[in-house]
Amino acid sequence: MASLDPQGAKPQGRAEPTKRKENSASKAEVHPANPSTPKASAVSETREKTQGEKYERRGGIDPSTYATGTVGDRVAPVKNPEASSNRRASTPAQSQLGNDGSPKHPVSPPVPIPQPVAPQKEEQTLLAALHTDPLPRHKIPTPPPPPPPPLKPPIGRVAIVIDDFGQDLKMAKEFLDIPLPITFSVLPHQPHSKEIARLAHSRGREVLLHMPMEPRGYPQVNPGKGALLLSMNAQAIESSLRTALDTSPFFRGVNNHMGSRFTESAPAMELVLRELAQRDMFFLDSRTSASSMGVFAARKLQVPTGRRDVFLDHVQTEGFVRSQIDQLIAKAKTRGSAIAIGHPYPCTLKVLKEQAGRFAQEGIAVVPCGELMTTLPPESSR
Repeated sequence: MASLDPQGAKPQGRAEPTKRKENSASKAEVHPANPSTPKASAVSETREKTQGEKYERRGGIDPSTYATGTVGDRVAPVKNPEASSNRRASTPAQSQLGNDGSPKHPVSPPVPIPQPVAPQKEEQTLLAALHTDPLPRHKIPTPPPPPPPPLKPPIGRVAIVIDDFGQDLKMAKEFLDIPLPITFSVLPHQPHSKEIARLAHSRGREVLLHMPMEPRGYPQVNPGKGALLLSMNAQAIESSLRTALDTSPFFRGVNNHMGSRFTESAPAMELVLRELAQRDMFFLDSRTSASSMGVFAARKLQVPTGRRDVFLDHVQTEGFVRSQIDQLIAKAKTRGSAIAIGHPYPCTLKVLKEQAGRFAQEGIAVVPCGELMTTLPPESSR
């Protein structure tokens, strides 16, 4: 049985619902910062709806994600579990906005990060030198190859002169392909004389005038156009010689074509050697006669001169040409130098191509003919 109030109004057990209602009413009172807000719960619900719509317009937040409870005029952002399954929750940036869209708390500006100071030019050079690796660490430098062994000086020198060029241009080009400094001796007044002399000079070959001279057996044996004859006077000999010399500017010297009779005449040879001395040329005696006066006249007039030592191909077979090359090398080793004369024959061409590398193997240097010419005092002529 309930006890009565001391004043006898109502039982004490019935007074508790009244206190709970008062407490709930006191929680619905206005916020101290806004005393004019009505106390009624209907006004609070209306304000909650209005605040939710403002948040939706400003931040794209659905009002249904918030609870209906209010504290004064501010909506408490309590996430609704049912609404969160269909829509994403508000971002931290949106939840930090106030009613007017401004941040609730002031945001401090970002602190600038100090940038490293660029080094000076000297420091950059030093840093670059310290960080430069001249050799890759994973590679070992290869030592340079050893220097080639020094070449032994040649024990002899030879000159190879090929006569009678002027008629066959193709054959002349074939001889130019031989890897040796062969001397080209060109006949005057032939169809390709000028062209062969120019071509040989352009390929670095020495060029001689192969001057026709009277042989024994003349006129049955014809030396060719413009030959020097003993029947000519001195003026005719000089004129014919000058005409032949003027056919090409590339002549370095002269050797005789045939001339077994003409070269035996000392006065006739002195006329020839005097003209060569004026042109600073040398004379190579082909030695078509054992009694030739060519070397005698050259020494008398102080013209550089030399003699043929070996004929390569007066027998036109490959075997004979090879044997003559053997003789040429042997003489060069014995005497220090030797001069060979050949002709543009197919057998000579073939053997010289085959034997081109042999000279170096034997220690023999092949040189232009002019390098073997000598000038001796007249008194040592005979």
